[in-house]
Amino acid sequence: MNTLAAFFKAIRFPNLLIIALTQYLLRWCLLSGFAMDFHGLQHLGMSELDFFLLVLSTVMIAAAGYIINDYFDLKIDRVNKPDKIIVGRAIKRRVAMAAHVVINIVGLLLAAYVAWKVNRFGLVTLHMLALLGLWQYSTNLKGTFFWGNFVIALLAALVPLIVGLYEVPLLNAIVNQQLIEEGKDPSLFDFNFLSYWIIGFAAFAFILTLARELTKDMADIEGDKQYGCETIPIRLGITNSKLILTGYYLLMVIGLIYVQQNFLSDKLTFAYMVIGLGLLLGITLYYTWTAKERKDFVKASTWNKWLSLGGVLYMPVAYYIIVQQAYEVSDFGSTIRYILGWTEGL
Repeated sequence: MNTLAAFFKAIRFPNLLIIALTQYLLRWCLLSGFAMDFHGLQHLGMSELDFFLLVLSTVMIAAAGYIINDYFDLKIDRVNKPDKIIVGRAIKRRVAMAAHVVINIVGLLLAAYVAWKVNRFGLVTLHMLALLGLWQYSTNLKGTFFWGNFVIALLAALVPLIVGLYEVPLLNAIVNQQLIEEGKDPSLFDFNFLSYWIIGFAAFAFILTLARELTKDMADIEGDKQYGCETIPIRLGITNSKLILTGYYLLMVIGLIYVQQNFLSDKLTFAYMVIGLGLLLGITLYYTWTAKERKDFVKASTWNKWLSLGGVLYMPVAYYIIVQQAYEVSDFGSTIRYILGWTEGL
């Protein structure tokens, strides 16, 4: 394996693509769709270049996190996956550490620039927390009972949240200025309702990441035992871990049913959740419960990733619904209520 190929493998390039895809689909499908259909805005608050830099900073900090995780996991990986070791074999450890530092610095500088550009410099704290969280996970929290999984799940939820925290206030500022120029009360409309969408995707990412991390812990149980880890499978056993894992997925299903019945009751969403996400979830659970060896749990973890991608790809479906309803409902307040199912309190 040449050095470049090893580097792309070390930073988990496909995972980084999913991070970027998540953030771009939030911008292009949800934010742009609602902005155009509900108030005729032709552009969002951030330029395409600034948003690209925001996504790049997020991706770079995630990449640095993958590198440092492999750096500190070398001994355990020699037991769990000796044929897949990169750091310490294809990439020298000192090179990996240097790459981790440089990538983090560049990612943080990009985040600081974008936060300064949108006049909300405090938002750079989000990237700093992500950086510190990934370091703490790799050095202290990985191998602990639940907390390592929890931190990674929180960081996964931060991926969509970052987009909302940057974009929604800027959208509100644009529409408020437009309403003032039209001689209307700026309190008549804001885009804060988008927070519900973004929080929904963040919750979906959180639960699925929590499930995937537990699945990986079951896959890595042999190496983790040898080095004194206290993960859920080690403390509670594989069967109990599978029950907990099923509970995570059940919580996700309950959340999706609640959202679909109360907020997204259109037939297309119902079909997507039942046929698309339901099928992926069924396959994931099948491989989870039939898993006996490490390779079986790795397969279950892979299907969890496909399920996560399925959730992300609902965003183009949502955009289609938004556009379709824009032709059927002329009043933007009624459009929101129709699509989201919200009633008197909106």
